[in-house]
Amino acid sequence: IDANFFTLQTNCAMNLLGYTTPVSNVTVTNNRLYNDSSICLYGNYNTLVANNVISQSLYHGIQLGGGNRNVTITANLVRESGAGWSAVRLLDSGDGYGPNSNVVITGNMLLSNTYGVRTTKGALDGPLSVVYNQISGNDTAIFNADISAFSRVNRNNLSLSALNAVEQTAPGLMNAECNWYGAANGPGPVGPGAGSKV
Repeated sequence: IDANFFTLQTNCAMNLLGYTTPVSNVTVTNNRLYNDSSICLYGNYNTLVANNVISQSLYHGIQLGGGNRNVTITANLVRESGAGWSAVRLLDSGDGYGPNSNVVITGNMLLSNTYGVRTTKGALDGPLSVVYNQISGNDTAIFNADISAFSRVNRNNLSLSALNAVEQTAPGLMNAECNWYGAANGPGPVGPGAGSKV
């Protein structure tokens, strides 16, 4: 799916839905979505979402709704999603797909959304890597409500987060080392630095 323009969809702009048979080896590249809805993945294996521009989405920018394996989200710009929505959202929709695993989010610009990357409880049963992204100007850059050991958040720009750079509601420790919080002395208030809060 390459080089298309989408606008004013009221559901998913793209709905890659592998309910009985997984959707495999799909690339979603170089598309522009403006004032539109999400790129939605359900039951996708070996999927690449790259070099898309998603601006002023009515909902999430990119949604992994469950059952996805080996998905790479890279070099996308997702900005100004609707109030309460995320640039990238991972969840188990409850429709029989199950959780997601082996997801890599890298090299993206996720700007001025309510959430940069958000997981909900039950969204993962395997690794999630969020590395080398600019996730700045969001209310909360990283929100994790799932098993903390699954997620790795490293070497991202999490500056200018209005509420929190990293917020976790699940028990345990999440690896969120070596991120930039907007201040040389690190994040506040537990840093204790002057940067965005964790």
